[in-house]
Amino acid sequence: IQFCHPQNSYECLDQMLKDSEEVLKLLKLPYRVVLLSTGDLGFSMAKTYDLEVFLPSYNCYREIGSISNSCDFQARRANIKMKNPANNKNEYVHILNGSGLAVGR
Repeated sequence: IQFCHPQNSYECLDQMLKDSEEVLKLLKLPYRVVLLSTGDLGFSMAKTYDLEVFLPSYNCYREIGSISNSCDFQARRANIKMKNPANNKNEYVHILNGSGLAVGR
């Protein structure tokens, strides 16, 4: 989980994706990134990437993790705010979620 400033949440999401990809590259695993369509997104998510690794024993790609941006949805429910230094007002943070190498999926 990562809390981000609302203006930077999609940049943070991209960085989380790059970090996850780097792990897969270091492990030399063949992988692909799938951007989920809005119909496949979780209820609270604004954008989600699935990470899939090719498993030769199944002869297909399998999801091993996902990275999502819920924007301020989860922060509103949990009342998690930050002080914006630009205007000195409280704002809801944006919350990102990521699972990595979830083998049992």
